Amino acid sequence: MTRLTSALLSLMLVSVAGFLLSPEAGAQQFKSTNLQFHYNFGKEIYKADPIFYGPSLTAEHFGTDRYGETLVHVDADLGQQGIADTRWTIARDLKFWDAPIALHGEYRGGLTRVADRPRVENAYVAGLDYVYTNSAKDLKLNFVAGYRYNQNAAKPHGLQLSGYWQWTSWNRLWSLIGYVNAYTTQTGNEEMAIAFQAEPQFWLNINQFAGVSDAFDLSVGIEGRMYYNVFMPKRFLAMPTLALKWNF
Repeated sequence: MTRLTSALLSLMLVSVAGFLLSPEAGAQQFKSTNLQFHYNFGKEIYKADPIFYGPSLTAEHFGTDRYGETLVHVDADLGQQGIADTRWTIARDLKFWDAPIALHGEYRGGLTRVADRPRVENAYVAGLDYVYTNSAKDLKLNFVAGYRYNQNAAKPHGLQLSGYWQWTSWNRLWSLIGYVNAYTTQTGNEEMAIAFQAEPQFWLNINQFAGVSDAFDLSVGIEGRMYYNVFMPKRFLAMPTLALKWNF
């Protein structure tokens, strides 16, 4: 475990250091940060399960540079007495070549204050990321395959497959963004199983309407949250949200 963690941290630190020390880095970098507010209708759909709360917050940062991409994603569910739980993902792609394949390192973790929810364990992923961007630069796809280490599990070694997409309409009025993630996990009876989660989003960009300033970077949208073997063993959950997003 120590060697794997050190390798992933080294991957991220080397890439960041290389970016900072490179005189040409600024010419190829892109950064985007957004804050999202979601009202999760899981509270109304699964009334018998008290673990699903209505509102949640998401903070997300994405950046590119000459050596790859960085993603930081944090979700926080809001309960009756403040934040009920948080989950985060920190991912880094690293490459020193022009081919669309990069080394990929990822850390997933979180904290929970809800007694009925399973504990959020640390997970580490090391693999490869294939990145596709079309010629118009309005469609971007990522396909990630990697080895996954589930900390504190009796059988910690597994696999993870992930897909990410981002598409913006020709007039930039609306966007489709999201991800799908499948990985091996261990259920309560210590059997290995497949866990699945997906969160597709649709956003309507308000500043693209006539008469609205470009600086008013607010989007209104919906998200579908789908989980299997994530919050409850061998159970599929689907929850829509209404959302607002401000891009910084």
